[in-house]
Amino acid sequence: MLVTSYYPPYMARKLPGLDDSSSGADDSEPEAVGRRSVLKLAGGAAAVLGASAGVSSAAPTDSSDGMELIDLDYGQYSTPSDVYNVDDNRSGIPPEFVSSPTTDSEQSLRTEFSSAQKTANLEYRFEENGYDMPSEVYTRFDIYPDGIRLEANDTVRIFWLPLTNGTGSSGGDSTSGTNGWSNAIGFANRNDSPAPDGYNFFSYSYHMDRSGSGDFEMTSAPIWMDQWNEVEGYVRCNTVSNGQANRDGVMRYWVNGELAFERTGMRFTTSDDNRIEGVGPLGYVVGSNLSGGALVYDGHEIAIGGMPADRDDSSPYDDDPNLIEPGDRDQYDERFTYRNVDQEAQYRLYVDGDIVQSDWGQATYNDTVEITADEYAVVEAVAEPGTVDGYFFDGEIVAISADPSPSQLWVSGEQIDPDDYPDTPADEEGAGVDQR
Repeated sequence: MLVTSYYPPYMARKLPGLDDSSSGADDSEPEAVGRRSVLKLAGGAAAVLGASAGVSSAAPTDSSDGMELIDLDYGQYSTPSDVYNVDDNRSGIPPEFVSSPTTDSEQSLRTEFSSAQKTANLEYRFEENGYDMPSEVYTRFDIYPDGIRLEANDTVRIFWLPLTNGTGSSGGDSTSGTNGWSNAIGFANRNDSPAPDGYNFFSYSYHMDRSGSGDFEMTSAPIWMDQWNEVEGYVRCNTVSNGQANRDGVMRYWVNGELAFERTGMRFTTSDDNRIEGVGPLGYVVGSNLSGGALVYDGHEIAIGGMPADRDDSSPYDDDPNLIEPGDRDQYDERFTYRNVDQEAQYRLYVDGDIVQSDWGQATYNDTVEITADEYAVVEAVAEPGTVDGYFFDGEIVAISADPSPSQLWVSGEQIDPDDYPDTPADEEGAGVDQR
């Protein structure tokens, strides 16, 4: 659920190692680029970490303490290979720095398509730049899709966020937790995209619980053609307990300032050697011949070990007494999922036991949820259009009222019909959702 939280922001923090049993993790439109960089938080001079690498870090502030901040200023480099590990250049057209278009920098990075399917991988690999392999990374970049037009169902992958190379990061091998993993984000002419002006954002991930090749998940957030767009992403590895991957990994992406995709409760790795190897540009088309079209990048910045405070949408487990982490699922007998229709809805649930809110997969935090307990535990909430709310509970659901009716209701994996339930318990007539 893409909502504004009224709880205090959860500040960036230094994570423990992966082998830690207490995760503390949340398991579970056209607009010009309005912000040059959300990473330039300190407002002071940057401290040079390595002149040969051209990497800099802003001085820590309250919102960046514990993070390494990296500004990849393309104007400081001669060739893309000075910044990235450039490989798999199938188009035969080497990536290059160009003077136009740019945002407010001296030069941008252009990767051009030929008749081949792929331009190149351009990976910023952390260990090769003097950092430990991180378990938590935020990055942002600007992208200008130049002259790209897609036929129906075509897809274009634009960025590795992240890529940990191995047999489990692409292709047909399973992702075991030790053999790599990845997410290639991009745009596609699917899901009612506003073509040809823009195409909707997608996530294509290889993780331990995927089925088939990779998990391809569309959104309704457009990336606009022939203009600058801002894309941001945050990935946090799962923790590991006794050699087993916990379901507390996170992927979260924003397009032009709006949260476009979020998935929690993920498993990527069982080893410190299989954390986040790198991030960076990618051009890969499935469908049309895009010869002459290009992807142009600028403003690539990275935060290791956290994210800017205004981009941390972590669920407030410590602040909301009615919210628990997905990892605490075994404390309750049942799981309830409320999938809303494409308009705002009010609903109320009655349970003859205990109920708490949680977030997992598509079920995300709803800050309007109120839970009271007397003879019954009563949940009251407002659901935004097309969202999913999740709960764990003991006992039985005895009444459900909603206006309008939900799209789907599920209890522990079985779909239920709201018409099979009264609006209120028999002994509390007149307490349903206000129909005015």
